[in-house]
Amino acid sequence: MTSATILNYIKNMIRFIQFLKLELSLKDSASIYLPKCQAYMDLLSTLRKPVSKQHSQAVCKTRYDRYVEGQRSLHECHKVMRVCKKDMFGLFAKLLEHKQISREEKTLFRYYCEAIILLKHYQRPGVVEGFTVSEWMKRKSHDGKMVIGVSQHKTANMQIATFALNTEQAAMLDAYYHYIRPEFVKESGEEEEHFFIGSHGRPITCASQDLSRLHAHYKLPNVTTQEIRRVAETLGGQMCTEEQKTTVAHYLAHSNVVAEGKYRSRTLEEAVLASNLIGGFENSSEDSGGEISSQEEKRQRDEEDDKEDLSKFLKYFPVTLDGQPPSKKQRVQAGFSEGRVFYDKWRVLQYAKREEHLLSKYTRNPPTIQRVRKDISKDGWKANHPSPEDIVAKWQPPKRKTVERDPKILNNIQKQKWSGLTIKDFGGTKGEGVVATKPFLKGSILCDYHGRIITAAEGQEIQDTIEDNKCYLCFVKDLCIDAKTFPCECHPDKETLGRKINHSKKNANVKPVHSKMQFPDGTKDIILFKAIKDICIDEEIKFDYGVHRKSYGGEGQDLEWLDD
Repeated sequence: MTSATILNYIKNMIRFIQFLKLELSLKDSASIYLPKCQAYMDLLSTLRKPVSKQHSQAVCKTRYDRYVEGQRSLHECHKVMRVCKKDMFGLFAKLLEHKQISREEKTLFRYYCEAIILLKHYQRPGVVEGFTVSEWMKRKSHDGKMVIGVSQHKTANMQIATFALNTEQAAMLDAYYHYIRPEFVKESGEEEEHFFIGSHGRPITCASQDLSRLHAHYKLPNVTTQEIRRVAETLGGQMCTEEQKTTVAHYLAHSNVVAEGKYRSRTLEEAVLASNLIGGFENSSEDSGGEISSQEEKRQRDEEDDKEDLSKFLKYFPVTLDGQPPSKKQRVQAGFSEGRVFYDKWRVLQYAKREEHLLSKYTRNPPTIQRVRKDISKDGWKANHPSPEDIVAKWQPPKRKTVERDPKILNNIQKQKWSGLTIKDFGGTKGEGVVATKPFLKGSILCDYHGRIITAAEGQEIQDTIEDNKCYLCFVKDLCIDAKTFPCECHPDKETLGRKINHSKKNANVKPVHSKMQFPDGTKDIILFKAIKDICIDEEIKFDYGVHRKSYGGEGQDLEWLDD
């Protein structure tokens, strides 16, 4: 252990003994232990003196080495981002065009996305490691930037970590989320919630190592997050007013006296302001930083100074679903060059936006080529859009977290208007059931098991009083969906479909899925029926009740359809 760690242990041990003295009232009821406690604290104080001296010497030597060697400029710390940018844009284009890239390239793209947060926004590694999917889904757009808050980070001190991505950076993280992350995430386990997933299928545990591997891949000296944050702090102290220093301290998720003393609730405006302030650090570092050691580096730096900033270009020409890319005349009039570099990037971003828009239309049911072609024609897109075949090929059954926020499914639950299903009377002891009036592909959401939500104990009381053969109760852990009480209070004039779905142990084609649906007025427990195989027109919808003749309260003895 370092001297700083040992010193910290000793300090906290002394505080712990002092706490015990007060908590146990040793002065009054346990005076025989008081001398022993005092002797132990004296011993710790004695041990602390040489360790404290050693720590002071280590800190002084570290500062001396920095003074002699000089602190790297922010421009030098960001070198890896400039060197790998061309490769990352190439991978980005391949991902949008659905081209195959290797496993190593996918991992490298993830390293770059992590580096955006660590090097460009000066966040601690714990912020990257604690970043979750739900926090990404809750990102807010403000003043041309995408603001993200992270609550679970190792350095949290009553603060959230915030960073504001520009359009280019947000597009990179979005490409990772849609095209790379799903390949590695597993269907079960807590790792589904983490945003950054390693190739082994588990959440990343050391973002610092990933940053080191990115530098090693491009054969560059490693830059630690501690070093670049120190550089940013130095520039902030030189350039910012006292109020701006506090804003930057909040952005860097500091736990120092400045941030604690002036802490207040975060706002989107503060996050964007801090992002703009630290964005100005790099320009200042390039203007007043250290000398460039070689002519080659100077040439590269001059070239980068001449390049136009993509975020500025997108601010003049925002990417929209229905907009047209800026013409050569428009680009020149706005002060940009005649080249097509940003023009092509603009088209790539619009293509991704249109693709996401089309896929968002088909959450409950999969798309068809005819339907996608009709939607594209309805939107009036003539070029720069994915083909219907690409959309059909890329569609995947929605994951549970996507379904729980899907506005169409939420609307269907509230209004109980599920298309493609109807109730049919089969006669005999079987009675009514539900059949499909249109085909459903595997993974589609058909309807919900609608009813009032009660406790499992209340559901058991209702089941004990049932005299007919069907109980219409669905138990989920300690909850129960009561469809026996009919009609329901929220839809007194409707016959809900889920309660009419019949049982089949051998030929079930749907299964119930417990979901926590995110309604505007709060989260509600809902049972959704998900297709486990392709379903044809006129096919009866069935699911396994999980019962047999000897169960079902004994009534199963007379139900022949339970053997289906």
